[in-house]
Amino acid sequence: MHLTHCVVHEIEKAAGESTARAHYSEALLPITDDLSSLVDKLTRRFNGSRLVNARFDESPGKLFPQKFRDYADGISSDEAFLEYTRQVVGHLETVIQGKSGAKGGYLLLCAYADAEGSAHGVFLLRNTVGRIFRRRADGFDIEPVVHLDTEQLAMACRIDVGRFRQNTSTYLQLTHRTEQEVSAYFTDWIGAEETLSNRAMTASLQELLGSIEHVDEVSGEAISQAQTYERAYEHVRASPSKVVDIQALSEELYGSPARIETAAREQGIELETEFRYNPSALKELVQMKASADGIDLRFARTALEDGLIYVEEDDKGRMRIVIESDALARRVLGQ
Repeated sequence: MHLTHCVVHEIEKAAGESTARAHYSEALLPITDDLSSLVDKLTRRFNGSRLVNARFDESPGKLFPQKFRDYADGISSDEAFLEYTRQVVGHLETVIQGKSGAKGGYLLLCAYADAEGSAHGVFLLRNTVGRIFRRRADGFDIEPVVHLDTEQLAMACRIDVGRFRQNTSTYLQLTHRTEQEVSAYFTDWIGAEETLSNRAMTASLQELLGSIEHVDEVSGEAISQAQTYERAYEHVRASPSKVVDIQALSEELYGSPARIETAAREQGIELETEFRYNPSALKELVQMKASADGIDLRFARTALEDGLIYVEEDDKGRMRIVIESDALARRVLGQ
């Protein structure tokens, strides 16, 4: 990561209160190893969170999108970055006025470049109280200590500057929260619309891949669903940025960059051309899970095609699962 600009402003507001007050920095933070390490930690924490993908709402009255566009289209200077951040944080002060459930915090805004290109990060952080041992003459006391909680991001947003300038695909990512009032005010401040979760899009990709018939051009034989899933999983996992490029994946699987997108349009499935995948949902391409009657099963999809696992049904409609594994049977019996 290469950090270029970073600043912290504060919104002072406690839950249950209706008034908010902004406190602004007069200058950007010096770019030091410690600051770069902090921002890197925050971006890693962000990437590991449950995320939704979005675009800016371009309708009139949305201040954040307008100010960000002015900044992105202008000269990238310390003064321009500072002014832009002061304006949008001032707008957040207005947005949360009267929202009793909303809390303030420290707004860390930064510009940086990473493996995915130029990016802009917005992180809402809060203090937390911990405990520390303090030595005294005859032993130790436990004293409270206040520190910045970087382990649990209150809310955060990442803007892919390259995609934003090209206006292609979704270029915003936001942390997903279940507290409706809280998440709503942050989304409203950023001016985001068309939000889709990474898990939902990864699941949509699996649905699409399972619906496309694929025949090997050389042998003329149908390629199984499990084989398609396996190839897709290996291709996507090879991406260092953890981003699914639908056209590249389509080219890899079907020799046509438009095959998956065409299937999505025909089936009415919403899918972005690029999105960051959800790791657990992606794993479902190659691994199946099932739980019932106190029994948990987890196995590779290929086990069904290879006949290692299959289902039988008797004349009364009762079904049972058969697992052809001597080694597993011995494990169950403790042998």
